[in-house]
Amino acid sequence: MDDVTIVIPTYKRYVFLKRILKFYLSYSKGIRIIVLDSSPYDPNDNQLRRMLARRNIKWERFEPETSLWDRISKGSDLIETDYVTLCADDDFIMPRAIVECIKFLRRNKSFSSAHGYYFCHRNYEQTKEESFYISQIYHKGCSSEKQTGRERLNEYLTGITSYYPFYAVHKTIDFKMIWSETNQYVSDWNLHELFSSCLSLCYGKMKILPIFYSSREPNTFSVNRYSIFNETFSKKKVDRCVLGISKHLSKVDQITINQANHFVENLFNNYVKKSRNVMFERELILLKKNINDLNN
Repeated sequence: MDDVTIVIPTYKRYVFLKRILKFYLSYSKGIRIIVLDSSPYDPNDNQLRRMLARRNIKWERFEPETSLWDRISKGSDLIETDYVTLCADDDFIMPRAIVECIKFLRRNKSFSSAHGYYFCHRNYEQTKEESFYISQIYHKGCSSEKQTGRERLNEYLTGITSYYPFYAVHKTIDFKMIWSETNQYVSDWNLHELFSSCLSLCYGKMKILPIFYSSREPNTFSVNRYSIFNETFSKKKVDRCVLGISKHLSKVDQITINQANHFVENLFNNYVKKSRNVMFERELILLKKNINDLNN
């Protein structure tokens, strides 16, 4: 763990931040962590403030309106190790798994990212009322080991891999480039995960190691309502993402910018169409449930 930095974005969730910092510091007191904090107030917790003041933890404060992708892009400049991983403040990436990913990336230069299996856990408040459980997510997930960026993008955007490298271990040089470009071409939520994952897969393969990599807490608040989805994936915003990805795909696969643009545009249009249909079906199911509840 001497050659990796864990980047943790947080916003108004100091209880979660304290929990994840205690988790990592219990593994190693010297583990390198960068906290990207856009909370509008200071933590009212002396123990947390002492942790944030440690020499191996960099606590960077941002204005509340600063986007996540802007924070990650600017926070990347603070990374001094050769490897890095992004970790949500309510998730747990296993330190031993991070080490295995670094070993793999050192041996396999054609891979831009490595991670393992993800599991899902309930938070403490839920476990007091319901039985504890931990279950694997992305059951059909697989590595992306095709030779060209086009093949890897196709596997991701058509759902073949199921996994995406957003929380994977990356080489820092790639991570900085990915988030600098994401900050330039993305202006909305959901697209930042999509764009950064596409760029990672453009530049290299993605490995899913047979290890317990991360335990994730399910997000009960979803922004994926049909109307918000249409606003997020507007033609203007999608076209800008296509432009950014095409620029890099053209370079990686040594094809013309027009060829790259045509390929990425078709992939994105099909992805958005499929996702919109899924979202619409979910809205219909929710509407029918509400009507039934009213009738009952």
